[in-house]
Amino acid sequence: MPNTNVLLNLCDTSHRVQNRRDGVLRDFTFDKNEIVVTPAGIRSGWRWFGTSDVIVVTLDPGQVQAFAHRELGIILDHQQLVDLPQFSDADLCNAGIILRDALETDDLTSGVMFEAMSRVFWSNCCNATVSNARRAGRLGPLYLGPFPTCSGTYPRPSGPHHNR
Repeated sequence: MPNTNVLLNLCDTSHRVQNRRDGVLRDFTFDKNEIVVTPAGIRSGWRWFGTSDVIVVTLDPGQVQAFAHRELGIILDHQQLVDLPQFSDADLCNAGIILRDALETDDLTSGVMFEAMSRVFWSNCCNATVSNARRAGRLGPLYLGPFPTCSGTYPRPSGPHHNR
């Protein structure tokens, strides 16, 4: 499975964007908190008709699927993320901002903050994937729901050193 680029739009003003990927032109208005998902490694060109403020996160679909299954109790099909070329999610964009800020901070807590915010970002990404698939009627048999909230509680680790 190829990696996936997720572009999080943080710009307060909407602006026109053209994206050509694999010879297909998409011409759209990019609003605040909108997210564009595009497969990494394909031929893609962007034309921005305004000043932009975007965070680009590259996801490994296999790692996202493993995280969703292990930490959230859901099974995602890699196609569910690919099938979401554009959607809006303020929570996911806010998690991206906090994740970026944790990367930029150079103090003793930045590593812990990055790890915690990575989990929040991935949880929000999985939540958006499931929510959008449900709305589009493409959820299929892969949802083990109900979908848990991102409360910060995770399953207890298992293994010989944890079974006391």
